[in-house]
Amino acid sequence: MIPRYFLFIFLCLLTLHSISQTKFEKEYRLKEDQVPAKAINFVEPQKLDTKVKWYYEENFEGNSIEAKFKYDGRRYSVEFDTSGGLQDIEIEALPIERPGNLNKLILEQWDLNFKKYKYVKLQFQYSGAIKSFDDFLRSEDPEQDYTMKYELVLKVRTEEGWKMYELLYDQDDTLERKSRIVFRNTDNLEF
Repeated sequence: MIPRYFLFIFLCLLTLHSISQTKFEKEYRLKEDQVPAKAINFVEPQKLDTKVKWYYEENFEGNSIEAKFKYDGRRYSVEFDTSGGLQDIEIEALPIERPGNLNKLILEQWDLNFKKYKYVKLQFQYSGAIKSFDDFLRSEDPEQDYTMKYELVLKVRTEEGWKMYELLYDQDDTLERKSRIVFRNTDNLEF
């Protein structure tokens, strides 16, 4: 009786471990009246010249609400928890904006492990004590009370075929998280 119990616990822990190494996101478009007022009040004072699109995101780590828009030629994603509390701000970056050490780390880590890889996307991710979006955009003070990280998406070639990975590096270029991106499976024919 006891060995089955331990086997069950082992399988449960194994499942949780495998979930932590994969990333799944599913987004649904939201109308502004479905978005918490706290989230709208964070983005709205900026008076952006572009339309803000709102999304509800489901993933393994919990659900969130995102505001996506372009500002000053860059794509922004402002992520909130479901009650409207700010989680982070992501700004899409150009490949040439990757920090020098990050380029070296990518080459060292990925050249050793994969036959081929392609750069897909880089984002600067800011979190912490960001009081207002307007202050964040206008701040030129690098000593602000927030944390900056780099989120990198790569497409890699393995023996099984092409796979997508998301890598999260901290300010010191230390890899914090590596997640394989999984896409929605469907049993239905899609036309």
